[in-house]
Amino acid sequence: MGGRVSFAVDLSVGDQVLTDLGLARIDAIERHGVAATGPCGQVRIAYTELAVRGVEASGAQAVHQPMTAWWDALDEQVRNTTLSKLAIVLEIKTGYRSGWSNDSTAGEPFHPFGPAFKVSLHQQAIAMAAQLAMREQASPHELSGSSGGQEGRSTVTPRAIEKWVKAYEAQGLRGLVDGRSTRNRKGFDDLDARFRAIVDEVVAPFDGTASAVNLEELRRRTWLKMTEQGLERSIVPERLSLEYISWRYNTRGSRPRAHRSAAVRKRSAHKPSLVVHPSHVAIDSTRADNLVWDELRQTPYSVEITAIISVSTRVILALRVTPRSANGVEAGLCLYDAMRPLSMKVEGATADHWRWAGIPKSLESPLFTARQDVSRPLDTLQGTHQVPGLRPTSIRSDHGSIFMSAHFKELLRNFGISLWSSRVGASTDNAYIERFWETIQSALQAVEGYKGRNVSERGRKVIQANQPLMTAFELETHLRRYVALQYHLTPHRGLHIPGLETHKVTPLEYFDFAMEACGDISVPQHPDLIFDFLPIRWLTIRHAGVEFKGLSYDSPVLDQYRHVRRGTFRPDDSAAPFFYDPRDVTRIWFRDPDKGRVSEVPCRQAHLFLAPLTARIRDKAIAAIAARDGGKKLRRHTATELIIDELGALHQGSPSKDWNATMTAERLRFETSQRDHAEVLEAWRRVDPALPRISAAEPESEFEPWPDLAADN
Repeated sequence: MGGRVSFAVDLSVGDQVLTDLGLARIDAIERHGVAATGPCGQVRIAYTELAVRGVEASGAQAVHQPMTAWWDALDEQVRNTTLSKLAIVLEIKTGYRSGWSNDSTAGEPFHPFGPAFKVSLHQQAIAMAAQLAMREQASPHELSGSSGGQEGRSTVTPRAIEKWVKAYEAQGLRGLVDGRSTRNRKGFDDLDARFRAIVDEVVAPFDGTASAVNLEELRRRTWLKMTEQGLERSIVPERLSLEYISWRYNTRGSRPRAHRSAAVRKRSAHKPSLVVHPSHVAIDSTRADNLVWDELRQTPYSVEITAIISVSTRVILALRVTPRSANGVEAGLCLYDAMRPLSMKVEGATADHWRWAGIPKSLESPLFTARQDVSRPLDTLQGTHQVPGLRPTSIRSDHGSIFMSAHFKELLRNFGISLWSSRVGASTDNAYIERFWETIQSALQAVEGYKGRNVSERGRKVIQANQPLMTAFELETHLRRYVALQYHLTPHRGLHIPGLETHKVTPLEYFDFAMEACGDISVPQHPDLIFDFLPIRWLTIRHAGVEFKGLSYDSPVLDQYRHVRRGTFRPDDSAAPFFYDPRDVTRIWFRDPDKGRVSEVPCRQAHLFLAPLTARIRDKAIAAIAARDGGKKLRRHTATELIIDELGALHQGSPSKDWNATMTAERLRFETSQRDHAEVLEAWRRVDPALPRISAAEPESEFEPWPDLAADN
């Protein structure tokens, strides 16, 4: 008969499974596997990990798959001897030869075996050796194969029994196999090279993308490929070949998650990066584990955190709280923060926001200011805390759309920054910023609205009664205070100065040390620096100003450029460059080529906008108008009025729940834009005191001081 012979073996409660720790008894038959109790407690074994083969000499109806090939490769006499040793070890450790109290023989436990008698291992080994001497008189050769000595004297010494117990504790059942019994076995190098190549090909797909299979399926695939290549199975020993298949698969792990980890480790570097200059930074954006409060709609919502870290010094150069699905412009503005020296001042129990600390007193010569140390004494939190700024030479990021966007890449090209994208699947490439997300958990868990890292950590009530949530701006302020007043002042275990390895170093101290050794890299600080990080739109200046996306903008600063010659700003047309912030489209900005100053160009009807207007809300309004008018193009003289009318309907409430969430996110973007540009005007006031003062949109809030870190050092 050429057909395959098949058989089935039933498993039921009470049957035994041979595991690497000995025999386990099945307690329950579950949906995906069995629950069994062994010498060390209950375990669960999936059906795919069971090799069922009927009752063996050991009394087991099944064998745990990971040890199947190894166990089958042993001679029957070696297996029986190993099981006899296992019974001796289990009696010493538990008092029962089976390892279970509910499966004891009459009289067990016998003195002095088991923990109940509180006898040392050495004394139990002496007693067991004496018991074996008496047993060998009735049943010789059970363990040693030969008495080899005087009658009534066991060749198994107390010292050997102690070694069995320790070997079992270290290696399980494998530790009880006498190495002499496997010394003459063939190694994997003796297997046919063609067979080994086929096995490698069979296990290659298990890199985390393929589902796990059992040993029998791997063997079937191997035999099938051998048949396809015209190879006979007889070219390799059956037991050794099965052991090789099991070994090659186990090197990748037992589950897809382990397969992915092995694949990542294989791709990861084996030596640390040689990048030591503080200007090598890493950027990432992650979902905040806290809900924040929308004051306009009176509802909680989720936000994201974007941060930039100096890899070698672990200093956080920038941190922003943004709406979900941050875009390339917001990533660029985080880079803008990283290039600016900032500071935070603590007075009593209050602390201000991060403030720009690098504007020169005169713009006639905007030279590099001399670098100042950012580290400070740890005996008090009072005073000014520095957050350094520098121009990155390279930046590490993942393949998120915001870091792969055209705008973000253009910024990096303009500033001469190299983009180092992490390799696909190699999450460890950006490990430093990923580790910071774990560090910042202590700050997130300290305020209301913490919802856990994932669903399994989430409680039934995320928002507690009488405990108000923070707004997004308040959360950003809280996190920045944590960075400046705790993280930067806490010694970091990953930072070591050569020759002072035992000295505890904070990130700011290491930053000062690295800057002295490597040299400073910074950009000239200027109040208009933000505009180098905003998109540019080329628009034609006419007698009525400029038109862009249905909105009309005009200002006296455009008077001398209303009818310029073609090629004035760029070849082939008369368009001029305008800085454009998609977070606030009620205004654009124009740099006067003669004066070099960037001036605001507001929308003609800006005073009529009673709600935040971002690029996304404007585009939504235009789309609604087009749908209502049958797809007609907006007329120039009525476009702005139509958009204003439509905005009222959008802000009063939309039947779409998704759009309500969008309005919340866009309002956050609009408010952040107001603060960023208010800071620019405040910087200009510091340069020219005659300018009117513009303060931040949000008032400072009371601050509870962080613990005194000096007491821990």
